[in-house]
Amino acid sequence: SRTVQVGEPGFVYGYGVRKPGEDADFFTLEAGTMTVKNVTPNHIFVEFSGSGVNVCNGDSGGPLIVEVDGQPATAGVVSQGTTEQCTAGDVTTFTNLQSPNVLQWLVNMVPNAYARHSDPNWTAWTN
Repeated sequence: SRTVQVGEPGFVYGYGVRKPGEDADFFTLEAGTMTVKNVTPNHIFVEFSGSGVNVCNGDSGGPLIVEVDGQPATAGVVSQGTTEQCTAGDVTTFTNLQSPNVLQWLVNMVPNAYARHSDPNWTAWTN
C-alpha cells in the first residue's frame, strides 16, 4: 500500500447516468482513466478534462483504482462532483481510503472488514 500521488492515473468504473437514447432497463458499465489533481488527508480530487470518461450521478460509492506494485488497489470511493451535468471542469471528490481516520471509521462500521494501510503506525487491522 502507498499514498496516492498528484499526476498519477486513476481508473474509474460506474453505471451512472445513461447515455441519451439508452434503454432504461439496460445499464452499461463505463470505465476509463482520469488523472489525480489533488490529494488531502481525507480526499482525492480528479478534474474532468472533457475528453474520455467522467464519473457522474449514480456513480457514488464506486472505486478509484490505482496501480500498486503492478496490482490494482482501491484508493478511494466516489463521493461527489461539482457539476450536475458532469461536463468539462467537473471536479470529482473521492473519499481517500488511505486516511487512517477514514479506515478507522470503516472498521468501526464494518468490524469484520480487512484493511491494509501504508502507515506503519496503523494498528486497526481486522480480519
